[in-house]
Amino acid sequence: GVGVTVIFSTTVSSPGNVSYTWYSNNVVIAGQIASTLELDNVQTNFAASYKVAVTNDVVPNGIVSTNAVLTVLTPQQVTIAYLRTLVDPLNGYLPTNSPPTIAYQVTGTVTTFTNLTTGTTSSYYLQDGTAGINIFVTGATFRPAQGDVVTFIGVLSGFTSGLELYADSADTSFPYTSYTDTGTTNALPAPISIPFNVISTAGLNFVNTNIAGSLVKLTGVYFGTNAGTTISTTANETITVTNSSGQSFNLFFAFLDQNTAGQTLPSYAYSVSGAMYGMNTNFSVAVTRFADIVTTAPSPIPLSLVYSGGILTFNWSDASFVLQSSTNVVGPYTTISGANNGFTTNTTSAPAMFFRLYHP
Repeated sequence: GVGVTVIFSTTVSSPGNVSYTWYSNNVVIAGQIASTLELDNVQTNFAASYKVAVTNDVVPNGIVSTNAVLTVLTPQQVTIAYLRTLVDPLNGYLPTNSPPTIAYQVTGTVTTFTNLTTGTTSSYYLQDGTAGINIFVTGATFRPAQGDVVTFIGVLSGFTSGLELYADSADTSFPYTSYTDTGTTNALPAPISIPFNVISTAGLNFVNTNIAGSLVKLTGVYFGTNAGTTISTTANETITVTNSSGQSFNLFFAFLDQNTAGQTLPSYAYSVSGAMYGMNTNFSVAVTRFADIVTTAPSPIPLSLVYSGGILTFNWSDASFVLQSSTNVVGPYTTISGANNGFTTNTTSAPAMFFRLYHP
């Protein structure tokens, strides 16, 4: 693979002084006159046929070895959703490739506001159009900003933070891993609205393979006895919150996050957003920006209706709101799939319906 060290060697038993000449695709490699040829940090252009010519004082014409063909494999470019399928549900949703040796390349948007681990390592969440995953780097000062587009080459592993891609270019075990902040910035993906009982509602397998690692949102959050307390500045902290039905979920705060550490928790939030942190049955919402604990009620969005010839047209200005309908004014309301600004429906033969805008 790209980045590894390759060593070719030959063993010679010969009288007199022995000399070596190494060739790549029949071209002499300057300066390589030892019995071994070491190629460090190989790249795709290193792929070639290699051979060595050996001479001595007795046989000046020497002997030429057979060709050794070097093939350099590039990391497979995949979606994050594909990586989330490479786990074993019968083993805590840990990766099936253990020990990790295969490098994968993904490109996505950094969704966490800060580094979630100690200063000599880096832990962020990356999300593409399919799913999210933790990206972890050892021995580096990798500090992407939230919204940065990052291309990451790593091996698949698992930790308490969840399924992760691991990179360490200084580790001789994984010299082919790397990370590149592309210099491009994307808008963050819309958080997935999850119920407090998401595991029982969506199923453990769906949560691990589709929701974990992505930006998520809890709504109607009560902090209970944690209200008024200060987020720790010395240790990572997990607190339990509830909804109006008494269902509970956990929020995770990293003490190294200077945006949340030392902040005072409210008694209630309309919504709390963050990365779905964890794996198997243990999940939290990792809040990395205090502003993602929203305590101010969202402003109403005007919904205008135009009726003509039995056709009802809906118009609203904020695309983050979805259109929902119900046959009863008090609900339950369900989201109309694919409905956006300018949505139309034929009312000539439809039953009485009630509509509302909803912010997930």
